[in-house]
Amino acid sequence: KLSTDLLAVIPVPNGSNFTNQIFTNVGSMGNKGIEGTLNLIPFDTKNLKWELSANATFNKNKITKLTKVEDSSSIGILVGGISGGIGNTIQIQSVGFPLNEFFAYQQIYDENGKPINATGNPVTDTTAFVDQNHDGKITPDDLIWLDKSPEPKVYLGFSSSFIFKNWFAGFSMRASIGNYIYNNVNSQQGIFANNLDGTKGYLNNVTTNYLETGFQKAQYLSDYYIEDASFLRCDNVSLGYNFRNVVSKNVSLKVAAVVQNVFVITDYSGLDPEIAGGIDNNIYPRPRIFSLNLSLNL
Repeated sequence: KLSTDLLAVIPVPNGSNFTNQIFTNVGSMGNKGIEGTLNLIPFDTKNLKWELSANATFNKNKITKLTKVEDSSSIGILVGGISGGIGNTIQIQSVGFPLNEFFAYQQIYDENGKPINATGNPVTDTTAFVDQNHDGKITPDDLIWLDKSPEPKVYLGFSSSFIFKNWFAGFSMRASIGNYIYNNVNSQQGIFANNLDGTKGYLNNVTTNYLETGFQKAQYLSDYYIEDASFLRCDNVSLGYNFRNVVSKNVSLKVAAVVQNVFVITDYSGLDPEIAGGIDNNIYPRPRIFSLNLSLNL
């Protein structure tokens, strides 16, 4: 699918408008993918019925146009504002790259695999970040496209229902593979110096990520904070019993125990790997809900 005339905020030449950026229909983006669904009924007898359903979606998107007039010197449009500092962004829209591609400095690690502290000095920070253009200092010119996006490359789904005489059960699961998240909680709260405030008379909270990095100053644009957020989530599990002929042969009572948000398997270190936009800043955690459902059929 090719989508055209997409809305985007683009820069315009000075003096050509009342602002240096305008919101206009200018973008184009292509999506390529394939989707498959499989439904199976392994057993279907008088006393036993088992149904299975699975689906898989593979998708790849790429921005094909961002400006009214082609500009080979433009790196793209910086997006993905983050908390910390002023005007910091961690994503970019660029022609030839996926939507919301992460755009950051490449972190350097010591011999023990620990990220090296940045000092805030553009010259000495060449030991903390890779000097991509080899000019002896760290500047925005050293930011790179990371080939990492919040958009998953693969979506998977799986569900099953089972009936045996009066018993019934079921569950549904889904997976997202190849999506990434910027952990803004750690990049903002895992810094020791940024959480000292002598005017308040107490220390602000510091996340336990500080114990892994030892960062004294903020390194907001380090690719260290961009984590693999692939996950497997079990959305719900149910188990129940159908009491037939409760009062008469035409009346039945179904009782079911249901659990929602059963578990999540992921390597992501934050609260939830499923965040729209790919920036984990401050979210309300999804609750795990236990419920008992009663259904009277007349």
